[in-house]
Amino acid sequence: MTRRPERSFTLTELIIVMAVIVLLLSISIPAFSALLDSSNRSLAETRLRVAIALGREAALRSDHGDGAVVFFFEPGGRCYAAAYEMVGTIPDESDGTPVPRDVFVPVRELEPVSLPQGWMVRALAPPRAAGQSNSDSPWYDRDNGHRDRYADDDRNWVFPETAFFDPTKSNEGRKRQTFMVRFRQGTGALALGETREALILAPSPSTAFRNAEPFKSHNFLAAQDPRATVRGLLERQRISPSLDVTRLLGDMASDTVLARTVPQLVLYKERELAATFRLQPDRFTGSLYRDKQTPEYVRQPGFLVEPEELNAWLEGDSNKDGVWTADDQALARSFVVQRYGGGLQEVALAPVPGGGADR
Repeated sequence: MTRRPERSFTLTELIIVMAVIVLLLSISIPAFSALLDSSNRSLAETRLRVAIALGREAALRSDHGDGAVVFFFEPGGRCYAAAYEMVGTIPDESDGTPVPRDVFVPVRELEPVSLPQGWMVRALAPPRAAGQSNSDSPWYDRDNGHRDRYADDDRNWVFPETAFFDPTKSNEGRKRQTFMVRFRQGTGALALGETREALILAPSPSTAFRNAEPFKSHNFLAAQDPRATVRGLLERQRISPSLDVTRLLGDMASDTVLARTVPQLVLYKERELAATFRLQPDRFTGSLYRDKQTPEYVRQPGFLVEPEELNAWLEGDSNKDGVWTADDQALARSFVVQRYGGGLQEVALAPVPGGGADR
């Protein structure tokens, strides 16, 4: 009986097969990456719309005050939004002069919404509302962090700076600030023209300072019902004015974040923004902010983040030449919140004054 000779591949055939595989991968991987990126872009917008709806739902449910959606950032490159409701107002004396500030607590019944990894939201702060030094308002005061984050006398797109502080200290609240979209109780209408700052209860994750009073008796981190806890505290203050509520809920308190309601949001991918400045997002934070307890941008020799250029990029000037032309590829998307329905409406951003031709 004759044996049939075994068939084997020649070296040439193996090389051809490997070349075909490499060719297929070179075609399919970029296509798959583009498909995945497109999917994440759609998902980011969808989740942003859901987040806005949660804030309006909080206002419609509330039996005490306005509702809001508040934006947060946590290390690792994750931006998320949570529903809050107003429970009262305190005379915040963090700066020595009492300033009335509304206090908001999370609505536990409404789950927070996270954006896809690496996707961020910023908010429009009008000229001279952020980046000021020694101003009447500590909201995004340039002295509370690195001084070059925001432009002095221009509008700014502010970042949710909620995680850049020392959580082991009780008085690091001045480094925590963010923005929110606020809705009126009962009607769910957008709170247009609301300029008063609010204090957002977002307890520090550390227990280091909670063995001392008044933090031991008022431990927001361990509270099962933050709404009832804060309301009880405000009631005690009404009966006993000597109770120093500002140490617990004021702007200096580490358990709170200072916020303002904003009219406009921009949705973008942090890595695309970083590439414009020839930078890489920080490995720990996943953002342009460094792993610091004070807000500060990533730095490399010769490549810095200029606030004016950052603002322009978010508004469509992708090549940072100060002119809005067909050469620009707008990667960020801007939205305003509809006054009564609470939905998001995408808008085309106008260029900065004197910045060149309209898009």
